[in-house]
Amino acid sequence: MQFVGSRTRPHFTAGAVPARYLGVLVHHLQSLGHKVEQPLAAVGLTMAQLSHPAARIDRRQLSAALQQLAASTGRTDLGFELGMQLSLGVAHELSLLFLSAPSYAAGLVYASRYFALITPSYRFEVEHTSTGYRARVAPARPLPYDVAVLGLEIIAVAVYRFGLFLGQTQRIPFVLDLSWPAPPHAHRYRELKGVQVRFGAGVGERLRMALFLPTALAETPLPMANPLATRELEEACERRLRELGRGQSWTEWVSTMLLGVEERFPTQAELAAMVGIAPRTLARALRAEGREYQALASGLRHARARELLREAGLSLSEIAHRLGYSDAANFSRAFRRLEGVNPGQFRARAQSVATTNCNLAVS
Repeated sequence: MQFVGSRTRPHFTAGAVPARYLGVLVHHLQSLGHKVEQPLAAVGLTMAQLSHPAARIDRRQLSAALQQLAASTGRTDLGFELGMQLSLGVAHELSLLFLSAPSYAAGLVYASRYFALITPSYRFEVEHTSTGYRARVAPARPLPYDVAVLGLEIIAVAVYRFGLFLGQTQRIPFVLDLSWPAPPHAHRYRELKGVQVRFGAGVGERLRMALFLPTALAETPLPMANPLATRELEEACERRLRELGRGQSWTEWVSTMLLGVEERFPTQAELAAMVGIAPRTLARALRAEGREYQALASGLRHARARELLREAGLSLSEIAHRLGYSDAANFSRAFRRLEGVNPGQFRARAQSVATTNCNLAVS
């Protein structure tokens, strides 16, 4: 197996996403008679803000807005609905790059390279297997469960609709695996003609969606392929990524990349390779900002460990796996070195403090 979409770039502003995506959904809900002003006002947003083409909003604000809209409309299918409403013009250069792609496989690879132009909150990877191409999308950083599922639904449906337009067809026969249980609006997935949808796929794995295209379909030449436009649009996407990342320090970028992964932290050499520089160049850049990679990575990993230990329901083995440790024993030793107590003692102390604060609040 080979990952064909591995040319990751760091050039985006962490935590901010284009407001136009939420704007599309809000205008559609308005057209259906739903009241949207109050849910938006509850999180400090206005219709005017969402209408500005260059506006970007904090992802926490986006999450809160989606939760407010879902509660006020009583709908569980907002993600599916937004995916159906997105047009090729919403993502600008990346959508046009899709449009000029020589094949579905090439379009998926472009998406994996430049997905930060759409949102930095999700990771898009493409894997070439012996029988076809598998695209996987998962949250790149912790998100509320319902918001994460909503985002994955948006991406799944939008990719399907883009695929119809690219192939100038009425149906695409591919397999769509969704890791969460079938929702109340599961019947809506029958609107995706030709698609085999499997809910609850990969039970026990992290939240994600995956789609599989057999080789014959994935590599079929597309009718609107344009090699000249493709080269120009790749350059345009690169420029946009650099513009989004302008002003971000190396410490901020490394922190963003480390906080956006689970199961294994990348090495300094791997991060340097992502931006085409030598590891020693990245090390010098961090030192110029008063940081060392190993200390930065250890600190972020430990902070994430403390956060996970405060959450109920996760065993020490599960936390160790999420943080990239080989087993719980290695995790415990590393945690104790920095914290002075083992993970179990820290969790017990944190739960005791939380209980005390709760009792004080009640009294």
